[in-house]
Amino acid sequence: MARVLLVDDDADGSEVVCRFLGKAGHDAVCVPNGREALTVLATAKPDVVVLDLLMPEMDGTSFLEVLRNYYRGALMPVIVLSAVRSGPYVQRALTLGVKRVFLKGDYDLSDLLDCVNELTAATPASAEASISMQSS
Repeated sequence: MARVLLVDDDADGSEVVCRFLGKAGHDAVCVPNGREALTVLATAKPDVVVLDLLMPEMDGTSFLEVLRNYYRGALMPVIVLSAVRSGPYVQRALTLGVKRVFLKGDYDLSDLLDCVNELTAATPASAEASISMQSS
């Protein structure tokens, strides 16, 4: 079981993803923006982050910059799940080391699950406190 932090302002879509990952045995938590994700990171370390790029308060690339430069997340696997197909947001995310980019509306939940499983296979969930925030 991996701890997954889903950062996305689309509450309906993120709830579907969190439930799907939960049914697959993962501990998945949803937050609506990068700022709240940083709050989660202050107390828990997810095994993988699934990240939207366009969000209010703190967008995905700004979150990634903070994660990579100031938190213990320099090597934390990040998967982008966004409606943004290309452009500066996607290019910056790739520069910051995201492992995979999924396009909303054009992906299968099973492919996302396979990616989460693959990225967390080498990093089994540790005995640290699991993420315990309520879904938004």
